[in-house]
Amino acid sequence: MASAPNPSTASSTAVYVPLADASEIRLLYLQPGCGNETIKCSLQNTELPNSPPYEALSYMWGPKVYKTIVLDGKPFSVTENLWQALIHLRRENDSRTLWVDAVCINQKDTSERNHQVMQMGIVYSQAWRVLAWLGLADDDSRLAFHVCASYLVNKLPAPCDFLLSLTLSGAELKAIQSLCSRAYWSRLWIIQELLLA
Repeated sequence: MASAPNPSTASSTAVYVPLADASEIRLLYLQPGCGNETIKCSLQNTELPNSPPYEALSYMWGPKVYKTIVLDGKPFSVTENLWQALIHLRRENDSRTLWVDAVCINQKDTSERNHQVMQMGIVYSQAWRVLAWLGLADDDSRLAFHVCASYLVNKLPAPCDFLLSLTLSGAELKAIQSLCSRAYWSRLWIIQELLLA
């Protein structure tokens, strides 16, 4: 799919129904699809803490390269990194309920954006699961996750014991270093997002 225009030129504010009160958020319903089919989503306002179960997405917005999704039947611009996350997160046969800051918050409404940012702690702690999108896999991503999983299975009694017990091959060390050097880890917000998960 071609790059989308900058969101400031896309007619994106038309999709937002105003939030009725301070406890409301919007949830994103990611419609089923596969491959590079057009991503189709819808938004629904809901009140915390009585919202349906949802997953919160922790990710990095990334460079200002945009792709178009269809949101409530209208074109809507998202960053390429978010577009890639949605492609990988969508299911083939059923929808998925997500909270994604760039879409669920009207980014053009400063008042709403400021209030919703103050609510993010609640949004992440109320989510039934937080998904961390680190970006597209590279050559050694699978190895890095395999190494992490195999060491975590040991359930060592203390973090220091875990660190001291690591004996990694050169390829494993390179894979872990590559995973840990991703831009995702440079975001300050991830500390809050992951601690509240």
